[in-house]
Amino acid sequence: MVLTIMNGGDLKFHIHNMGSTPGFPESRARFYAAEITLGLEHLHSLRIAYRDLKPENILIDDQGHVRISDLGLAVEIEPNCTLKGRVGTAGYMAPEVVRGERYSFSPDWFGLGCIVYEMIMGQPPFRKRRERVKREEVDRRVCEDAEEYNFKFSETSKDFCKLVSQLL
Repeated sequence: MVLTIMNGGDLKFHIHNMGSTPGFPESRARFYAAEITLGLEHLHSLRIAYRDLKPENILIDDQGHVRISDLGLAVEIEPNCTLKGRVGTAGYMAPEVVRGERYSFSPDWFGLGCIVYEMIMGQPPFRKRRERVKREEVDRRVCEDAEEYNFKFSETSKDFCKLVSQLL
């Protein structure tokens, strides 16, 4: 097997280490979000649910384009079927996954909303950067708390993140 070298590192590194403060300008976040969306749409067209979307699993090539990596938790969904089970990373898992409900592709879109939030805000939506918090508390926040938006978010970005949350 031959794999493409992804010299750009992962998205988490870029969010937290490139620039004077964590996060990206909205235009850069929009570019990466569009490319991740295309990747998810392709996987979903093949009936594959990714289930572990987070910045560490988005790699950047030497031309600045992204690739979704680590398909270890991805699964093919049979037509007219759904999935159940707690799979993914705390803070990026959709509420229906946390609650043990059935789902199909919606957790991938929730993960994208979390990534967009983190790209703009410079920290994940349900815990502050370097905050030590138990998984149960993160799960509670995912299911019960509203995200907080600051001046870095345009109305369009806020609406996008809220829309992704409401699709569930």
